[in-house]
Amino acid sequence: MITIETWAYIRRLYLHDGVSISAIATELGLDRKTVRCAIRTENFLDRQHQPRARSSKLDAFKPAIDRLLEKTPHLSGVRILEKLKPLGYTGGKSILNEYLATLPQRQGEVFLRLETGPGEQAQCDWGQCGTLMIGNTKRLLSCLVMTLAYSRFMYVRFYLAETMEHFLDGHVRAFEAFGGVPPTMVYDNLKSVVLQRHGKTILFNPTLMDFAGYYLFKPEPCRIRAPHHKGKVERGVDFVKSNFLAGREEILAPPAELAVVNHQCAQWLAEVNRRIHGTTHQRPCDLLAEERSQLLPLPAHPYDIALKKSIYADQQAFVHFQTNLYSVPPEAVGKPLVLKATPYRIALYHHEVLVASHDRSFEKYRVFENPEHRHAILRQKRQARRHKQRDFFLALGEVAEKFLAGLTLAGARIPYHLERIMQMVDIYGKIEVLAALEKACEHGAYHCEYIDNIIQQRRRAEESATAALRPGIKHGREIRLQDIDMSQYHLNTENDNE
Repeated sequence: MITIETWAYIRRLYLHDGVSISAIATELGLDRKTVRCAIRTENFLDRQHQPRARSSKLDAFKPAIDRLLEKTPHLSGVRILEKLKPLGYTGGKSILNEYLATLPQRQGEVFLRLETGPGEQAQCDWGQCGTLMIGNTKRLLSCLVMTLAYSRFMYVRFYLAETMEHFLDGHVRAFEAFGGVPPTMVYDNLKSVVLQRHGKTILFNPTLMDFAGYYLFKPEPCRIRAPHHKGKVERGVDFVKSNFLAGREEILAPPAELAVVNHQCAQWLAEVNRRIHGTTHQRPCDLLAEERSQLLPLPAHPYDIALKKSIYADQQAFVHFQTNLYSVPPEAVGKPLVLKATPYRIALYHHEVLVASHDRSFEKYRVFENPEHRHAILRQKRQARRHKQRDFFLALGEVAEKFLAGLTLAGARIPYHLERIMQMVDIYGKIEVLAALEKACEHGAYHCEYIDNIIQQRRRAEESATAALRPGIKHGREIRLQDIDMSQYHLNTENDNE
């Protein structure tokens, strides 16, 4: 049984506003048969529609029920039944619940539909839409829905997170789709909007207020636990789930891509905004043309929606962000960096200068390396080794410095010569190499091969002198080796090189 106020509201919704029976039943929490009956009833006070007066076991206990509800208006039917039985009530719970449903204090709240003028307001909210597999990582999938209150023109975009950079990115894209900024934005009490709330005192999220100050709109949170205050966008979220996602499960099945989901959603949304709306009986795209002239103008440049974070690169030239590693050039190691993360890119700056940029990944524990950064590290390592080699060579003494100057004037490949000479130090020792360097400088022979020849000649001379000073030992002295004609052998130069 419904009240006369509910009956009148049902007829107005159906006969004047054109709302469907199913929508009315859902909104008021009634059975569709009850709604149809109310629509057919032209006079609520007609005698044929009045309930017949009859006595029941509950009549004697109605004063007791009224006293209980006066103290506790929302006391459940089960608890009321428990309190009536000690008083002698022998009836069942069905007639009790039927009576409770007729009491004014037990009636559900009836909402008045409010309409706004062109360009006055938009409503925005998140909707949870299941999950999406990104590589080997399961991510929650959310849709941000924004609806212009007058035209019902709707914007929808899917994201893999509901953090502030995603929230603001959806706003910027929606404003561009609308062609302007609504003066008032109605929200739920999201953390992206409201940090704390005590009655009518609201502490707004400073990032959102900065964004609102840039676009000049007024954020207006709903009353707590009053989602009907933004009923237009609430119905929009339900419509996305029931009309776009329902029957399109394949776009969320692995291997799914967020870009594909958003592309198909944009195509669907274009059709939705061209349909005849059930409430306005006009196309949202047509009403948008009327509403757009009343919207605030877009600023010359969009707001920088990026999440900003101060960060340092590790010794391997990577920065850590949300379990992933992103490479930077080796010269950025040890310097203070600012990471800017949008839903699509990771950018790293040093004093406003861009040092690295990567596609943002929503997988976990991945390494993203720019090949050029790795090549730069290898080049830096080679240069470091060369500088150390030069330092080791010059540490041999003044003759090494003189020999290096000669190599430079001769235009020789200095790293090659220094490497060969330092190898000779390991083989022959420092004293022999220094002596060879001294002799090479005397003759102006600035080449590593000269150093090797000088050392070899000196060693052969010392061996000959040692052999001449040892009398009585003649074994092998009379042996003479003939020169061998090498032309009779076929040499495989390719294998020799290997």
